[in-house]
Amino acid sequence: MNDLVFVKYNRALRRHYNLRDTIDPISLDKLDDSNEWLVGENDRLGENSDEEMFDDDLTRGHISKASGAEEPAYFTREKNLLRKLRVVVLVRLSKREKQR
Repeated sequence: MNDLVFVKYNRALRRHYNLRDTIDPISLDKLDDSNEWLVGENDRLGENSDEEMFDDDLTRGHISKASGAEEPAYFTREKNLLRKLRVVVLVRLSKREKQR
């Protein structure tokens, strides 16, 4: 009986380990709308989307789109890395254009 429990537990651990890069254990999809501070939604973002930031031609709308702020808050690790890279590339391109 102990061997059976050991095998079953190890199988569950292996399955969980193999899924480590495909799912994010913290999912905020089923939150109530009254918890907007958890979801990160901001009703005023649409109003200020044309406001410039960093003394540059970058607007809040560009940054929110590049950072994925308006996307659902459920990311795998790979998607998080790609999202961060998009922001870095956008900021660097903006700095290069400003230097010209």
